[in-house]
Amino acid sequence: MTGNTLTNVSSPVANHDAANKVYVDQNAGISKSGGTMQGDLNMNNFRLKGLSNMHPESGSKAVSWSQAVQLVRDSETECALRVSKNGNIMTGDLLLSVDRDTDRV
Repeated sequence: MTGNTLTNVSSPVANHDAANKVYVDQNAGISKSGGTMQGDLNMNNFRLKGLSNMHPESGSKAVSWSQAVQLVRDSETECALRVSKNGNIMTGDLLLSVDRDTDRV
């Protein structure tokens, strides 16, 4: 084609048909505006950027490194405040509450 372009190409119908740019932009790759991905994404040693520092909405949400570190620190602090299963002497009031999501006290 030596630098010439192919114009007025319709959307493909059969497997070996040529595809126009509009069709490729709409159907190839990963949508930048959302959607569902199937299979693994090879990041080729690149990183995800722009992750929120907010607490994740569910266990399957990605978090930033700083958020992950903070979640671990919060967990360590919470565990340090618990009474050991082996004993320990408690003084003062013990406040019990119900976790409605898990029906645990």
